[in-house]
Amino acid sequence: MRAMERKNRLYLARHGQVEGFDRFPIYGRTDVGITDVGRVQMEALAERLRFARLDAVYSSDLQRAVVGARIVGRRHDVPIHSVPALREMDFGAWEGLTLTEVQERYPDELQKRQKDLLGYRPPEGG
Repeated sequence: MRAMERKNRLYLARHGQVEGFDRFPIYGRTDVGITDVGRVQMEALAERLRFARLDAVYSSDLQRAVVGARIVGRRHDVPIHSVPALREMDFGAWEGLTLTEVQERYPDELQKRQKDLLGYRPPEGG
């Protein structure tokens, strides 16, 4: 007899619409909340997953992720784990700026980033 195989499924979701979204800022580790629209988006995600078997919900510890995780987790009555290691990358001096502002203030740095997405580190601690 064949042993039972356990199959795991991982659902990846991004947070809902963030405060200040209309400027298209670069928010890496900047801790911003989600808008009312973002909450509705997360409620819709929870509804879409209504028949999925969820054992837990994991998110970064940033507000925008935690709020969404709570919405989904509450709907499924599962534990929520906020994990700092799941945070977005740190964009250093670029945090909160728009791409246009980065192009204006750091044109050479932006070119370096575009040439080396994995190895480049934005200025001032990124």
